[in-house]
Amino acid sequence: MPTAAPRPGPRPRSPAASREGPPVTASTFVAGAIRAEILKGALRLGSRLDQQALAERFGVSIIPVREGLRRLEAEGLVRMLPRRGAFVAELSLQELTEISWIRERLEDLAVRLAANRLKEHQLRDLEELNARMETMSADAFPSVWGGLNREWHFRIYSAGEAELLVKLITVLWDRTSVYREVLAADPNTRATSVAKHAEVLRRLQVGDASAAARAMRQHIRRGTTNMRAAEIAWGRAGTTMLHRARAPRSRSKDGPPITASNYVAIEIRAEILKGSLQAGSRLDQQVLAKRFGVSIIPVREGLKRLEAEGLVRMSPRRGAFVAQLTLQELTEISWIRERLEDLATRLAAPHLSDPHLRELEDLNVKMARMAGNVRPSVWSELNREWHFKIYAAGDSELLVQMIAVLWDRTSLYREVLATSQGIARSAEVQHGSVAQHAEMLGRLRVGDASGTARLMRQHIRRAIRDMRATEAGVSTGKRAMRSDGR
Repeated sequence: MPTAAPRPGPRPRSPAASREGPPVTASTFVAGAIRAEILKGALRLGSRLDQQALAERFGVSIIPVREGLRRLEAEGLVRMLPRRGAFVAELSLQELTEISWIRERLEDLAVRLAANRLKEHQLRDLEELNARMETMSADAFPSVWGGLNREWHFRIYSAGEAELLVKLITVLWDRTSVYREVLAADPNTRATSVAKHAEVLRRLQVGDASAAARAMRQHIRRGTTNMRAAEIAWGRAGTTMLHRARAPRSRSKDGPPITASNYVAIEIRAEILKGSLQAGSRLDQQVLAKRFGVSIIPVREGLKRLEAEGLVRMSPRRGAFVAQLTLQELTEISWIRERLEDLATRLAAPHLSDPHLRELEDLNVKMARMAGNVRPSVWSELNREWHFKIYAAGDSELLVQMIAVLWDRTSLYREVLATSQGIARSAEVQHGSVAQHAEMLGRLRVGDASGTARLMRQHIRRAIRDMRATEAGVSTGKRAMRSDGR
């Protein structure tokens, strides 16, 4: 279905126009305005985003526009191409399928977590919302119906009290928002969705979390099937919303020059991950600006980016701090990692050739030699390299990015725990990991993707269990996490 070129909209209110809360930065304002236009379809897929025109429209300089587009690129809504500029992101059929696979696993978990927490009045609210969707007239705007559909889903997911999980699901929904809105115009699609919602609700009302999660997975799968079927029909008609193949990714050695906020984010991220900045420590923005030789604005933007990654927490009227994890958050990350790394392993297994496997074996042998003999950070980097060599073979960039975010959130804590364990215990844990790696390699060599994925889940579970056990023995003054909440 072809989309009309967007008409220039009214000039949005400037950042200074906000009456409540702290004033937003210019780049945050620009990102929010462009994001809204992409999600409601006012900016068509694949259209070029002229940075100079956007700067004039929003009444800002080119720098906040560039920063805002970089933020949207990180969310998957915009693609930046060297020497070509910025474009509204399009999905390939392969990427759409990958998003469906990830959504199934994450929304399955979200439903299971919510099932035992949803109160009777919340279930009644969900039933009423679904009834409202059912009675909505066929000529109602797809965006209105789609907004109610999104509200219905996220009321369930939010009940699970897993903030990071909901954020990851939100990213996936945003990336497919335009495609879902097109399908929401079809009365049959609406009726099918309402019926599936009713099925999920029936399972939740009797406390059957497994059946509710299974119904949700089927709901997601059917939605993706409808998207693919619609795309094939559009393709036969000579129009298309999706790329036929994954969009080429430019690989320039030099690449575009990084912005000041990117530079600040990269430097602070590196210091957090290697332990130079301790969990809970305050990040003085004026000091950072002076140190990096930039104004306060790029520092603030860089910290906002790190906040989105979970490495920094911004507190109103208090400032920015290196994030700390609670035991609940660590457990939540473990659940998410199990599901995503299970999927990444299954996708990778058929593509790992003999040279790949030999490379993984050599790396594991190197890790065995170094266990207990090098700094924890050095061994951890090798361990990370081993895992991501597997995940990268599955050719699912979004999946690998999401797993990397989860690893980053626990990277500092893993190193602190390794140090607190002492050399002997640390070496024991590292040798145990090497043995588990070897067992997985044995499964990969015989093409057993399911067996390898099962071992990977067990591997993650053991690692988290070790973290929790060590956390229980670390003195309060030296803890890397707080167990009393945020």
